[in-house]
Amino acid sequence: MTEERKAPLLVPLDGSLDASQPLEVAQAVAYLRGDDIAVLLVSAEPLGEEQVAEALSVPKEWLPRVTLLNTVGEPAEGICRVARDIEADVILMSSHGRTGDMRSLAGHVTLQVLQDPPCPVLVVRSALNLKAQARRLRHLRRVCVPLDGSAEAIWSVRVGSALAQQANARLFMLHVINDRPEVGAASSLLTYSDQSSYQLEVWQEEFVRSSFAVASRSQEVMTSVALRFGEPDREIIGFATEADCDLIVAAWSGRISEGRAKVVHMLLEQSPCPLLFVRAREPRPSA
Repeated sequence: MTEERKAPLLVPLDGSLDASQPLEVAQAVAYLRGDDIAVLLVSAEPLGEEQVAEALSVPKEWLPRVTLLNTVGEPAEGICRVARDIEADVILMSSHGRTGDMRSLAGHVTLQVLQDPPCPVLVVRSALNLKAQARRLRHLRRVCVPLDGSAEAIWSVRVGSALAQQANARLFMLHVINDRPEVGAASSLLTYSDQSSYQLEVWQEEFVRSSFAVASRSQEVMTSVALRFGEPDREIIGFATEADCDLIVAAWSGRISEGRAKVVHMLLEQSPCPLLFVRAREPRPSA
């Protein structure tokens, strides 16, 4: 029997950070998901493995534990192309790279990769301590999945549920409503209920029982449902901070629309923990 091939975790680096820091995060993710680690440098001209290791200052002790890759071209395009070629399981990126302005909401390359990635993208915030974020991912206790009523959100529930089950963590399903509905006129709740007269407490019970919330997650996962009112970006950040979440799993359709872009930008700027962006799509057929 042949050993099943592990999908690699792709770690694009540009030399702006000590490579050992993002590699510690990658090791935590690889430990959780069982991935191999591939380190990528996108350069102006082709480089050999030794040149890649030198350009990225990869510590010698890491060299036997990673695969070094190089490609030529624009950074975001090169990252996505290599991720497709090696069938990466996840792309691990920092919110800001070498050319990123830390005063901006997110790095240009990160946002470009998020536009059309071939696999989930795990973003660690450059403004937060990378060792602390590695610890969060290595000892995953609380996973937050924001829900907006879209079909894409089902994918984030599935991914978040699988991670929570694997790590024996609690799954928080958070739904944010822009305006608090009045009893008997909860039209904004119609995404999840076919009766507009539900009071909020009744709606929450209905949400827990609904096929949307139950069928897309494992029954073995410890699950809590939270309902918040206000701006989605602020409420997600506030809830994740108060609940001391270790990971936020968010889904999107592949194009960051104007309204969703605001949420994505704010998460990249203020999230208290790493972010896993999951693009809703049919899974790749197995070979």
